[in-house]
Amino acid sequence: MRVVGTAGGPLAGAGVVVSLLEGGVPRFSEKLHTDRGGLVMARVPIPRIDEPVWEWTLRAQAEAPGVRPTELVLRPREESPGTPVLEIAWDEPASGVFPGDRVHFDIRIRDATGQPVIEHPVRYWIGPKGTTPPSTDKDWERLSTRVTTDGAGGVRGTRDAPTLVKSAGTSMLLVARSTVEGHALERSSAITVGAASASAQLVPEVPAIVPGLTQRMMLTVLDGHNAGVPGAFTVTADGLATTVTTDERGEAEVTWNAPLGVGATRNVGPCAGGVAAAVVIRPARAIEVLRSQQEPFTLCLPIDRDAAGVVHVTPDVAKPGEKIRVTIASARGATTGSHSVVLRSRDHEQAATTWLERAPTAPPPARSQCPRTRPLARGTCRSPSRTARARHACSVQGSSSCRPSRRS
Repeated sequence: MRVVGTAGGPLAGAGVVVSLLEGGVPRFSEKLHTDRGGLVMARVPIPRIDEPVWEWTLRAQAEAPGVRPTELVLRPREESPGTPVLEIAWDEPASGVFPGDRVHFDIRIRDATGQPVIEHPVRYWIGPKGTTPPSTDKDWERLSTRVTTDGAGGVRGTRDAPTLVKSAGTSMLLVARSTVEGHALERSSAITVGAASASAQLVPEVPAIVPGLTQRMMLTVLDGHNAGVPGAFTVTADGLATTVTTDERGEAEVTWNAPLGVGATRNVGPCAGGVAAAVVIRPARAIEVLRSQQEPFTLCLPIDRDAAGVVHVTPDVAKPGEKIRVTIASARGATTGSHSVVLRSRDHEQAATTWLERAPTAPPPARSQCPRTRPLARGTCRSPSRTARARHACSVQGSSSCRPSRRS
């Protein structure tokens, strides 16, 4: 509490009477004096009461004349006492759990204040899908595993996932039980074990395939554990039929000269929802890690018919200060012209600019007419001069134009 004068300044040494009233009757009263800052602190005992709807009035009255008392209504707060907590969790990797994987789990015990319970016994049981934890105390003692919490109040363990899993997958159930401060605690947590399946990804050098242009794509084949699959694969699509060999990382480069009419609007099938082209990837020969992959990989690549062209940059990786080559391949029917190029670092701290001029169009080859001649036969011309008797080897295509090659 703080006592101030009429001018707003603190009153030092002022007497204050603090009282706790219950039904208008004082249950506690104490006289205090303010310090140099006009502040006073009091500890007021609250009587025990079993009624949930009850209230008291806390009153502070300054001894100075003409000062009105200040009151505050107090009500009991409903709350339940704290209880210990048992926590369990699987340490599931981001890629998921596959058959045969070793999975970690954690068990933690905290008391009512949130502090770890050290060196406390805990029992846990783990079972696959279709099984249930022991129902009786005797079976639980016999089939569960007993462990003790460490200095942080936790237990860390591992369990291998089942190796024989159907295509739909399975799961494992973890159940932990313990008794802390007379409270019987039990928690359970399940983790899904999926069937390992391989995947293939085809990433073009541009976000969408531009019809009529040659474009490069990166093929990546991974097994069920996200490890690269090396081997030979056939890649087929509209205007594409080639065989590539992936490296140890499962990567290979594919070049596709996309036809002008590639792609179509698809409303059903794997490429439904837009204009796309289907690309089918098959192992060229048997690969051990893909023995369960009975169907080929069918991927969908978007088609951009409105794109003006594709920008090619070589090399793919450049060192600082190294020159790179920028080429713009214009799509069929797109207007060609000069372009400005801006190269900017990822943090936008450095940039370089240049101007790409349109490549000049080569002039058509010169063609000459046989002067004042009439064609004698296909590919020959006669000069009007009888003495010269010049012959000209001509390439006649429906006209008398030729390229002169004089012979004497």
